[in-house]
Amino acid sequence: MKKALLFLALVSHISLSAGFLDDLIGKDKAFLEANGFKCTEFSCVTKDQNYFNIKLLDSAIEYVEVYSTDKDEVYRVALYLYQNDKLKNKEMDEAFFKALQKINEKSKLAYDLSKISDKFGNEALITITDIKKATAYVNTLRDTYSESMKQYSESGSRK
Repeated sequence: MKKALLFLALVSHISLSAGFLDDLIGKDKAFLEANGFKCTEFSCVTKDQNYFNIKLLDSAIEYVEVYSTDKDEVYRVALYLYQNDKLKNKEMDEAFFKALQKINEKSKLAYDLSKISDKFGNEALITITDIKKATAYVNTLRDTYSESMKQYSESGSRK
């Protein structure tokens, strides 16, 4: 197990800077669809297994989901890690996350590792977020909702 983690850390140190994840930030839906993503109104998902072109790394990721702003720019990338053994996965998830952080420590992107629970159990999720784009998007949404609520309250008071 220790050998697998050490190998994962070394290989990811060399290859995670390849730019696959960073390259997705700022891309539009047309780019994503041209590169194998299936898109809905809210997000785009791919289960392509050739993210890094290294079997160990590619098999660690079950699928990738990206989220776009109102300007059709990706601001968040979510990596759902493959789950098959709870204890082993916890160690591997943490090793993958730490290797990803180490390689991209000079990046201005925010990295977060969390567990989400669903009917199938806990699933490891790594999110990579461009804070500037995310903040601008949240501010736009806030303004839109505020304006809509203002219109609603004005129309309700006229009745």
